[in-house]
Amino acid sequence: MSGSRLLLVAAVMASLCATRTFARDPLPVSIPVSIDFAQQYARVACPSSAPATAFCLNVTGTATPAVLGAVSFERTVVVPDIGLFDPNHPTCIPDETSGTLTLPNGALTFRAPGNVCLADGTASYGLIVTGGSGAYKGVLGGGQITVPPPDTSSTGRELWRMDLFPASASK
Repeated sequence: MSGSRLLLVAAVMASLCATRTFARDPLPVSIPVSIDFAQQYARVACPSSAPATAFCLNVTGTATPAVLGAVSFERTVVVPDIGLFDPNHPTCIPDETSGTLTLPNGALTFRAPGNVCLADGTASYGLIVTGGSGAYKGVLGGGQITVPPPDTSSTGRELWRMDLFPASASK
């Protein structure tokens, strides 16, 4: 490392040490999580809070990634206005999903606004962690759920990528 780079690194580290107390205020470190789920889905009655024009699905999935062990999720998809889908001009329409991701030693609750493309069965969501229990109490995070074209009329895959930030030590 050149002398000027070494001085720059030393100056940045000195600045961080001067402005943070590591024992009480650690730098947040994200934990990246990627899971490839086997998915099943079925149409269900929508919650009473959904508009009369809504279409709803119950979606479940399981996976066993080597670094985590057995994980599963259950989520409800609400497409607020199925009438927005035009089979003559297939486009993606807005929807939202929410549910629970169950992991070893706890669970995360989430919501995820996104879009579903009914012509090919794909969907994409921006994942927001809204709570946690067990080892995940206080965890913050977010990411992406990608739903590729389904395998059958009731099965498919879901690809989840997210960053989790551990609960603050000061809580």
